[in-house]
Amino acid sequence: MKNNFSDVKAEIDLFIKNNMIIDLVNSLNIPDDFNSPKIEVEPNGTFGKIYGDFSIELDKRVEKAKKAQTIGEYVANLFEEKRKEDPKLIGRTTIAGINKEYKSKLINNRIHPSKEKLLCLAIAFKLNMEETEKLLRIAGWSLAKENTILDTILAFFIERGFYKISEIDEYLDEYNEPVIFSIK
Repeated sequence: MKNNFSDVKAEIDLFIKNNMIIDLVNSLNIPDDFNSPKIEVEPNGTFGKIYGDFSIELDKRVEKAKKAQTIGEYVANLFEEKRKEDPKLIGRTTIAGINKEYKSKLINNRIHPSKEKLLCLAIAFKLNMEETEKLLRIAGWSLAKENTILDTILAFFIERGFYKISEIDEYLDEYNEPVIFSIK
C-alpha cells in the first residue's frame, strides 16, 4: 500500500471500532435470494384452498432450491473466469492455502468452507466487495453479521482493492490474527 504501516493500522483500527463493514455490505443492496430464481405465488383468500396452495408453493420452493448454484459450482466458475484474467491465479490460491486437494473438495461440494477461508479465496481471486458478499452468501455466510477481527481486516483490504497477501499477512500478524495461508 502507498501509506505507511502505522497509517494503515490506524485506518484498520477505525474500520474495526466503527464496525464499518456492516454499513458497507448493506449498501451493496444484494437481495438475500440473489442466487435463486424468483417464485411467484398468487395469494388465495379462502381457507379451504390453503392446503392446496401449500403443495404448489412447496413444489416451487423445491424447484428453486434445485436450480440454485452450489458453492462448489460458483467457485468452479470463479476459477475459470478469474484464471482467464490472471494466469498467476493458481500461485495466489496456493499462497492463500488453497491447494489442489482443497480446491477439488470445494468444487465437488465435499466440504463446506469457513467464512474466513472464503475471504482468503476472495483475496486470491481479487474479488470486489460485492463479489465477495455473493460468494459468502452462496455458502450461507455474510459480512453483515457475526464478524471477527480477522473477517473485518480481510474485508478492509478487499473493500480497498488491495490483494498483496504478504502485506496483508503483516497486518494480520500485527493484530495477532492467523496469516492467510494458515486459515482453515
